[in-house]
This record gives sequence, structure tokens and C-alpha cells, in this order.
Amino acid sequence: MRWLALTGGKEFRVEDDGGIRLNGRMHTATLSRMPAGYQRLVVDGKVFNVFCRKTGENIFDIWIKHGIITVELQDLRRQLLQVSKKTSGSVVVKAPMPGLIATIEVSPGDFVEKGAGLLILEAMKMENEIRSPVSGTVKSVDVKSRMTVDKGQKMLVIEPGIDHDR
Repeated sequence: MRWLALTGGKEFRVEDDGGIRLNGRMHTATLSRMPAGYQRLVVDGKVFNVFCRKTGENIFDIWIKHGIITVELQDLRRQLLQVSKKTSGSVVVKAPMPGLIATIEVSPGDFVEKGAGLLILEAMKMENEIRSPVSGTVKSVDVKSRMTVDKGQKMLVIEPGIDHDR
């Protein structure tokens, strides 16, 4: 997993790859549950008793060392979808990583709800479902099944809006 942690006006890139990589520096880390909802966090041999409470979507208050730190976590994979708005207001969905288009689940003219599956991208021996970042009408599909794509390549365009046929 890869996250962007935002706290105190600072950004920290966090990766879980056999330990914790924080802004490129590797740390050994373990987290274990304790009684009364507390957790024991051990980072590079230092022990911290922490309590975590979700206060909003992807926002957490973390009690540590007699203080509270508010952290917003952003899933980097979702960020890498590189959704961009063109001047027309259309939303361009780009490939988050190089891969192979396994399945295309929509066609031009289809109305999609926010979060609906658009296509399946095979990358690093995994199937990644690419979901719609907005509700709207599929304007164009710029890839074909079994086509390889590069990171950042335009895959499809969605015109945001509501479905007038409903």
C-alpha cells in the first residue's frame, strides 16, 4: 500500500513494503492492538502507545505522547489515476501505471455513476479496476481490449452530468 499522509501542513509519502518507507527512508515498524482500543506502535525499536479515531473521510486523530496529531491519508494509487479536467469540463481518465487493458466495461454514450467500474487494467500480475471519478456520460473510449498502455496515457473521457433518462 502507498499513501500520502498530510499533517501540520506537511506531506509524507508512506509505503508499506516489508516495513515502512517514509519519504524514501526505510523503517522497521509493527503495530499491535492493546486493551481499551489502544495500539502499540514500535518504530525502529522505539515504543509508542497510540489511540486512533476516525474523524472524517480519510481523516484521523492520533493520540501519541500526550498530544493529538490530525492526519489525512490519501491513497496514492487513487491519486495516480491522474484525473484531469480539460477546458470543456470533461474528465480525462489516465492510466495510473503501465499495463494491459483486460476488459472494457463501458462504451461511448453510456451513463456511469461515480465509482462505477470503467475497465480492468492488468499490471504487475494484478487486475486493477479503474472506477469513474464522476457521474456522467462516457464521451470516448481511447483504448481497446488487450491493448498495452503507458502510465499517464489517456484511456477515456467522461462528460460530468446527470442522466436525464432516469
